[in-house]
This record gives sequence, structure tokens and C-alpha cells, in this order.
Amino acid sequence: MATVLAGVSRMRFSVYAIFSLIGAILWADGVLLAGYGLGKLPFIKHHHKTVTSLIDPIIIAVVVLSLVPVLVHYLRGRKRTVDGASRHGRDA
Repeated sequence: MATVLAGVSRMRFSVYAIFSLIGAILWADGVLLAGYGLGKLPFIKHHHKTVTSLIDPIIIAVVVLSLVPVLVHYLRGRKRTVDGASRHGRDA
């Protein structure tokens, strides 16, 4: 999304690259610090085995849920194409 907005606004590539690099560094450091901070919480320390066994299902659920809008968009576009083709006398 940011790439599209940078292109539409005709942002210079050097400015885009600098902001992209700063954002990447802040994101990576933020995730690392969040993990470190969460690892220090008493709840996480006491339930370490439970938490670590739930990490994979949580990550998979987040990925699947993030793909739902893409799937919906694809299916709606496909339905429009099929409906448009059948209205014009063509089989889909």
C-alpha cells in the first residue's frame, strides 16, 4: 500500500527508500523488543510450555484470516466474470 501511495504522489525514490529503511528497522526492533518484553511477563514464564505449544496454531490462524479478504475478492471477481459471460450468451 505504501508503495502505491508513494508512486501516486510521485515521491522521489531516495525519500521513499530512506523512509522504508527507517520503517523496516523500527518494525524489526519493535518486534524483537515486544518478544523480549513478553518473555519477561510472569504469566508467560509460568505457562511457557502452554504458550509455546499455541504459537504455531496462532500464527497459522493469523495467516489464514489475513488471506480471507483476498479469497473473497477473487471469488467476487470470478462470479462477476461468470455472470457477465452468461449474460452475453457465452458459457463459463
